[in-house]
Amino acid sequence: MAKKDRDSKKHFATEEWADLANSQVTGDRELAMRLHLNTGCKECADLFALWRRVGEAAQREAGYQPPDSAVRHVRRAFAILAEPEKSRQTFEQSITYFTKALEYDPNYSQAYACLGFAHIFDYQNRWTDDPDNSLPLAKQYARQALEKDPNESLARCTSAMVASFEKDLDRAKSEIDLALSLNPSLALAHSLRGSNRTYSGQPLEAIPEIELAMRLDPASSPQFLHFLGMAYLLAGKYETAAAVLRQRIVLVPRTDFSRAILASALGRLGEFEEARRVWGELKEINPNYAFAEHVGRLPFRREEDVERIAGGLREARLLNFQ
Repeated sequence: MAKKDRDSKKHFATEEWADLANSQVTGDRELAMRLHLNTGCKECADLFALWRRVGEAAQREAGYQPPDSAVRHVRRAFAILAEPEKSRQTFEQSITYFTKALEYDPNYSQAYACLGFAHIFDYQNRWTDDPDNSLPLAKQYARQALEKDPNESLARCTSAMVASFEKDLDRAKSEIDLALSLNPSLALAHSLRGSNRTYSGQPLEAIPEIELAMRLDPASSPQFLHFLGMAYLLAGKYETAAAVLRQRIVLVPRTDFSRAILASALGRLGEFEEARRVWGELKEINPNYAFAEHVGRLPFRREEDVERIAGGLREARLLNFQ
């Protein structure tokens, strides 16, 4: 088979289609990519079309600036969401501010993305009377954010989180890759890439991404530490997992799931009394906590990863799957 024929059948990465759409590819490489498009590959044609739309939107939005009043409300609300200790009260406050921002500017993509972000927190933490409705609401806001500005990296992150909780890790990965193509130093996107790898059964590959997120945004480390501890646990590095999760609990004293993960690590280490003490703290904080229900909402691709967590709790005699 001639080299040109082989090249025409080769798939290309997301970043390469972005470069082609932005006229950054020339010569033989450009020819190979255009030959590939001519083969009718729908996946690559869709990526190329997406990046052309992103470029067109970037040109249209180059001079756009949301009103200062809208920006102030989004910053205030995002600061509330970024607090380590979250609650129904902080959720409702953030919703008020994000909604107010959209009153000032109905085209403000970040405000829609942040509304989706807030509703994902509710879906996870079960604050409202109908938390399951928060996931479709988050999906709606993510879609609106992307309609307003398809090159808004935070909107891509919100869309990735929605996809994750819908247990579509491949779509989540695509959105994360897009977010990082738009903003390579976005800590949230690196943390999401780490979490995506953890849930996909690649905890060792997740760790460097989460650590990078912590270096890029030290203020968000209390949030990222949970995912770092879980990655270490699923990689079988129980002592490190326990140390990371203890640090997380110091910074976020009322966390429940981090305590569940810590209790599992301690169970694996044979520290059964300490595991039971940590579990007791968890039940004091959240008497209705149910491990099976919580872990069932998480997008673990491999059943053995759920079992690794559950097994540590079982060794400490903490789990009858409730």
